[in-house]
This record gives sequence, C-alpha cells and structure tokens, in this order.
Amino acid sequence: MKNIALFISIVLFPFFALGGTYVVQISGIIYDDHSLAPVEGVALSVSIPRSGVFAGFETVVESNNQGSIVLEVAIPKEITSSYVTVSLNDCSGYLITLTENFSFADPVVVFQIPYCSDNVAFCSADFSYQTAISDTEYTFFFTDYSSGDIDTWFWDFGDGTTSTLKNVSHTYSQPGFYDVLHAIATTDGSCSDTLRETIRVDSTEYYDCAVWFEPIYFSALSGAFQAYTESPHPTLFAWDFGDGTTAQGDFVFHTFHNEGSYIVTLTGEDTYNCTDSYILEVIVTDTLEPCEAWFVAETDSLHPFHVQFTDFSNGAIVAWQWDFGDGNTSALQNPDHFYNLNNTYHVKLTVIDTLNQCLDEVVRDVVIDYSPECVADFNFSIDSLSHSRNHYTFENTSVLEFPGEIVWTFGDGETADSWETSHIYNSPGNYEVCLQVTDRFGYCQETHCKTLTTPDYWNIGGFLFAGDFPINNPNHQGDTAIAYLYKKLSGGLFLYDTLMFHKYGYYYFTSLLGGEYLLKMYLTNESLHSGDYFPGYFPKSLKWGDASILSVHSDIFDCDTRLVSQATLSSGAGFITGRIVFKNDETKKRITPVPVLLYDSRMNAITYVITDSNGFFGFDAIPFGCYYLYAESTGDFSFPSNICLNESTPGYDDIVLEIFDENVTGISDSPITAKQNLFLYPVPTQATLTVCFESTVHTLAKVSVLNYAGQEVCSNERVVAVGLNRFEMSVENLPSGIYLLKIMTPVNSETHVSKFIRD
Repeated sequence: MKNIALFISIVLFPFFALGGTYVVQISGIIYDDHSLAPVEGVALSVSIPRSGVFAGFETVVESNNQGSIVLEVAIPKEITSSYVTVSLNDCSGYLITLTENFSFADPVVVFQIPYCSDNVAFCSADFSYQTAISDTEYTFFFTDYSSGDIDTWFWDFGDGTTSTLKNVSHTYSQPGFYDVLHAIATTDGSCSDTLRETIRVDSTEYYDCAVWFEPIYFSALSGAFQAYTESPHPTLFAWDFGDGTTAQGDFVFHTFHNEGSYIVTLTGEDTYNCTDSYILEVIVTDTLEPCEAWFVAETDSLHPFHVQFTDFSNGAIVAWQWDFGDGNTSALQNPDHFYNLNNTYHVKLTVIDTLNQCLDEVVRDVVIDYSPECVADFNFSIDSLSHSRNHYTFENTSVLEFPGEIVWTFGDGETADSWETSHIYNSPGNYEVCLQVTDRFGYCQETHCKTLTTPDYWNIGGFLFAGDFPINNPNHQGDTAIAYLYKKLSGGLFLYDTLMFHKYGYYYFTSLLGGEYLLKMYLTNESLHSGDYFPGYFPKSLKWGDASILSVHSDIFDCDTRLVSQATLSSGAGFITGRIVFKNDETKKRITPVPVLLYDSRMNAITYVITDSNGFFGFDAIPFGCYYLYAESTGDFSFPSNICLNESTPGYDDIVLEIFDENVTGISDSPITAKQNLFLYPVPTQATLTVCFESTVHTLAKVSVLNYAGQEVCSNERVVAVGLNRFEMSVENLPSGIYLLKIMTPVNSETHVSKFIRD
C-alpha cells in the first residue's frame, strides 16, 4: 500500500461578510499519486464542530470529474475562529483524517490530496539463501521469492560483486559479515522494491542440522512429542502427524482420533536455511497402564544451570519422589532445580498411585553443557564535540552470552565497571586500556588490552573586518560580534562553540582537535553597524556552501573574516512576509532564528532579516521588481524562492521557505550553485506559466518540471538563443502544488532552477 499524504495551506484573499455571517470557502483536489490524474468519485466527509450560536456543519461530498470539491459554509461572526475536519478512506480502506483552522480573517481552506490508486502495480522484494560451506569455500545459494509481475532482478552481495540473475549462487572469498541487497523492478518502471539483509559467512557454518524426536508421554490417544536438532542455530520445527493434522514447535501435544499406526514426520529448518526431516511410526492404543511414570526436563534459556521438571505420569498419582542425580531430591509434582556443574545427570522419578495400588519409576538423562563463547574486545574514539580535552568513549564489543563482572582499567589509575563507559584523561600521553569480562557463572574470564595515544590540540584566532578595518580597531565603535565554530564530521556540520567578542575585533577558540571547521560571524543587533553588514562565513561568504573549510592541524592566528556590506535599498510600496519550515526535522519541531537573504534579479545580495523564534520574517517598504529569497541555515539546504512585485501584485503574504537537513532528493545540482537568472510569472499560476531566462549560448535546452520528491513529471526540448529567452508553457494539467522548473543546456553545463506554485 502506498502512503497517503495530505498537505494543507491557507490562502488569503479579500472576502465580504454576508449580513451577520461570513463565508468559509473549502476547496481542494484529489489526484492519483502514481499517474497524477484527478480522481473522480472519492467520498470525503467534511465537518465543522458546533460552537456557541453555530449549530455545526457536516456533509459528505464526492470529487467531480476534475478531482475537485468546492463548499461554502456561512459562519456567524460571533465565531471568530474554528476548524474544518476532512476525512476519507484511502484505496486500501485506511481512514485518513485532517484538521485545519480558519478564522474571520482567514476564511479560505485549500487542500490537495495525493490519493493512492487501486491500479498501481504492487511488488515486494524477498529472498532466501542456503549455504554450502566447506573448509575452503563459502558458497551461498540465493533464491528470489519476490511477489509481483517482476522482470528485472539485481543482487549486490556486499563484497563488490553483483548479479542480474533471478536465482544465483555466489562464493565469498573470506568469512565475515556482508550486507546483501536484492532489488526488483518492472521494465516499464511501474513498480520496484529492495530488501537488504546482513548474512554471516563463517567456516563454522559447516555443521550437521539433523533433527529427530521422541514420544515422551502417552495417555490413551493423547501424546506429547519432543523435537531435537544438531544445529547450533535457532530452528523452526514443523510436524505432520499422519492423520491430516499438523503443528509447529519443539514440544507439542497431539490427540489422535482413533487407535492405529501413524507415520509422524518432523521437519526442521534453522535460521541459516539448513533443513532435515525425521520419520517415525507411532503406535496409538486406547489401553491405559494402571500407572506410568514420565517427565520432561526443560533448561531455562536465561540460566543454563536451571532446569524445570514437569510431571507427565499416567494414573491417579498421589505421591512423587525426585532424585536429581546430584544428591538432591524433591517431593513436589513439578519441581525446578539448580545444578552447579556441567555434567550428565541421571534423574529418577518415582510415582505412587494408591487407587490402583501401583508404583512406577523412570530414569532420564539431563545434560548440563554450558560452554559459553567468551571474547573480550572493545573500540574507543575521542569525543570530537566535547569541550574537555582527551574525552574518550569506549564501546564494549565483547561476545558474552551471560555477562557478569565488567572491569575497565584506563592506564591512569582509574577504573569503571559499566558495560560501556567514557573517560577523561587529565594529562596527554600513552595509556594501556584493558577490558576484563567475566560470565555470570564464572565459567570464563577474558581480558583484552589496547594502547591509546592522546592527540594534540590547537588554537585558532583572527580579526573580524567590517569594511577596511577590524571592528573596534583602532578605536571602539560600539560593535559586538558573535562567532560560531562548526565542526565538520561525517554526519554534517555540528555547532562546536560560540564566542561573543568586541575588544580589538579579535576572536579566538582554544583546545581544538585537529580536523575541519567552519566559521560564521555576525554583528549583534545592539551593534552600531549591525544594519550595514550581512552575517558571513570565513573568509568572505554569505552562504555556508560557498565558505572555505578551515583545516586545523596547527595553531592558526590569522583566520580573518570579512563581512559583506548590505546594499542601499530605496523605499517603495512592496512587501514580503513569510516563514521558514524545516521539512526533514518535523519530529523535532525545530524553529531557530535563521537569516533570510534578499537578492535582486541578478542574484546580488541586497539586505537580510532574521526570523523570529517561530520562523516568521518580513521585508517592508521595498521597491517593485523581481527578487530572490534564500533561507541561510548553516549545514542545511534550501531552494531560493523567486517573486516579482508590481502595482497589481505589490506584496506576498505567507511565503514558505523550505529547509532540508540533506540535499534535496532528485536534484543533482546544488540549488545554491545553479544559475539563478530565471524568472517565472505569474506565481501562483493556474493555467499558463511565463518563463524568462538568459542563456550564454545558442543551443538545444531541456526544460523539465519536477515535483518536490525530485520526480520528473513532464519535460520537452526547446531551442534557446544567446541572451534573453521568453516562452509560455501550460501547467493546467498539473495537480495543485509546489514544483521546480529546471532548464539544462548541454553547452557549458548551464543549469537554471526556480520554484513555482500551481494553484
């Protein structure tokens, strides 16, 4: 089943109150999330709750042949705000419910629903494997069990080799753990899926997985059966009792309907796909002995020396006597017992049936064989983001089935006893770190040691220039700056330290581990010149993607950073307000103050504002013209938003700048570096989009429209000339939503990207 996602936005436009009411307009479109075609006949339940003088509203509507619905509801003016609830069942029958607010000031609710289609092809990747491992070869047989009308297969065996066969055998060159990827697809691209599984390749996998069973109890036609296996791995047991019935499990009860001879078959398959079967003829009779002693012994999976004994004797038993084979006894019917040592114990149960004047006994062997795998090992790493020197974390990778005592010695006289730990060395040097592990029952104790050498630490510093001189240098000019230091790690940029400074315009960071760093600076709002300069990155950049990474492997005291001056912007009647949204961080609801940069039509930076704590921003009294907005969140990615202001459209409310914590899927070129001399209008548009852009070459260009998942929804080729190009394109067949227009020219690899809204 495909997921169904609902996206709600509030669109503002003038409205007129009717008498003592105002009108809430509810509209939307439902479209197939596979073909993008509108979906007709989808039933939606629309409701507004009862509140005060308003009796409430509830109706069910169906989407028309355009996939749309339109409703108008009169709301008393006394109800200044409320909410609309929309619910529907998707194509798989799941109930989807969405609630959105409206108010007297914002009375229009618009929504779009990508609806999963019943006609979308379904496929699911699946596979199994079997081993044929010897002392010299590690061969696996992989079998495709995928569902769907599949005609393309791909295997990645995790060792650098691949295959496109449906079923394939593969021989590994050495033991280890390998991530096996199995991908399937249809030729027409209508369906695809992948499955990844980690397999262990080990010479110890050459083993016997033979299975067998024994009937351990019978009372008339009912019996209990116990399964056994030689496999060292978890095994699934399947039973066929020869009377048309089956069961699963290592210990099962079964009642036959009639006396007779039955062929009982046990089949076992372990987690490494090793299988075996065992067949035994079982004679079933309805004749009962006066009394018959029998029991089952089960070892506790959490304690290898703890055994639970269960009585299965026949007869009217009134007394039980157990001899556990180690000198201990019990008179309970179902006792448990703790053994002290590995051994084979001859356990005897004696039962007494006074009604039938019968006494019987049985002796069975209970084997205690606790031979734990015991390997001590660990990894350590320095905490790159810690402000304490020589702060190490230690990961315990020991193999121990029943962990007991854990002892760390760090080589400086300090110890710890937790499974994993951290430690700070007060002095640099070489230290021998040892980990000793002991199992809970004292059967194994192993120690492993490694040498740790503390690293060097460095210091950096530099001047912050605002114009030709560092701030407050040579004279104090009333400026205070904040410096942010980010550490570049494999997972991205991480804020390491923050420093506020003003004296002589010089900043410094001390005790830094060697590595790569990024510096960001800006003047505080209280600074005399805060309105004259942009926030910036070392050495002189407005965007973190254009900044230089500082490689620290020695002391550096000339990391000078220069702030970029803001342009002089004349006053006008235009305005822009909006907010930022962190798309990949919704679970954290993260909104932090972020600079929003304003560029002119040629991507020259003009000015900026800082969002408030809720992510809102605004530019007031700006001249008419075309602009770009860009949200500069350090370490994140965003698309510039292109807008044009004129007399008919003097301003925009609720512009949304989306920020992603990773580069946007489907866009191969970074939106930060793509050429931005591309203008689209009107935005939003309903039918026709006018495209204007400048090309440096005369060539054949590809014009593509992509949705925000990076999927190309339409494209064509167009001859472009040197200089300004202008053409119109129809977008009326696209569902409402946000799209990217991408123009690519093969000569000089020019790429032009801009965003537009299909209303």
